[in-house]
Amino acid sequence: MGISKADIKWIDVWLYNRRAVVEIAGKRSRWFPIKRGGPQGSYFTPILFITYHSDMEKFLCMAMSFFFADDLTAVIAARTGIRFTEQCIDLERRLNHFFCFARVLRYSFCSTY
Repeated sequence: MGISKADIKWIDVWLYNRRAVVEIAGKRSRWFPIKRGGPQGSYFTPILFITYHSDMEKFLCMAMSFFFADDLTAVIAARTGIRFTEQCIDLERRLNHFFCFARVLRYSFCSTY
């Protein structure tokens, strides 16, 4: 991809060993580690997110992918023009493929309807 080792090291340092605290009504929580995502409000977070996920549609040809800033939506649908039972089987096969791929990359999902 053409990213230098120095740039990869900088990204690594920028993403890891981050911590946060939550304050509600003047009461603070203990510090806890942040293990996912990039720093909120950074200009670089959405760029890194889209770059990392940009080839996802090549691996998930059964899904349409939509990117916006630091959000990814994948839409999966069964084939049309076939019997309902076959549609259900096709959709189940596509979803299984999608989630197998997701496990390999350690993706976590929030599903919406």
